[in-house]
Amino acid sequence: MIFLSHSEKDKKFVYRVFSILYRLKLEPFMYEEYPDFGENIPLNIKKNIKNCDYFVVFLTKSGVSSQWVNQEIGIAEAFGKKIIPVQEVKVTSKGFVQLRNHIKYNPNSPDETIYGLLYKFRPLYNCRTLEIECPVCLEDFYMRLHSFERQIKDKDKGILWEVICPKRHKSLINPKTLELYDLKKLKKKKK
Repeated sequence: MIFLSHSEKDKKFVYRVFSILYRLKLEPFMYEEYPDFGENIPLNIKKNIKNCDYFVVFLTKSGVSSQWVNQEIGIAEAFGKKIIPVQEVKVTSKGFVQLRNHIKYNPNSPDETIYGLLYKFRPLYNCRTLEIECPVCLEDFYMRLHSFERQIKDKDKGILWEVICPKRHKSLINPKTLELYDLKKLKKKKK
């Protein structure tokens, strides 16, 4: 499981990360997605941090000042978890995470941050095939991924990969984030 520690103000971006990791079957945990009504929230959070394999903390302007985020870092540190800081550019943090290598987060180019996380977690998911749900017919199918070298090259050139579902609907995949785009919707946006 991958615990995603974040401030409420960063929820939109963190949910995007959650969705990608979920599709890759990496078992992300974001408290908002798993509320257990009537529960003791601090105990639930401690339990999920204790059970996680990785603890990803989003150190943004609002994240570093969040009491929840800082307490969750302390819990993860106490449990000896693998902590992966995602730190916003021009934001400094103090304490335990300050002494770790981090993934840079620029709100103006979030795809690079997602790519950094996917690179870190690459050994955890099948990097040869990707399960996809067609955005048109909603049918699940598998796509064989290109080599890692080609992924890097296409990512750097901004090339999207075309994929066709069994019912012949075309979609595009972003090699940086492995997100799927409906080709028809992209064409409408350009008009």
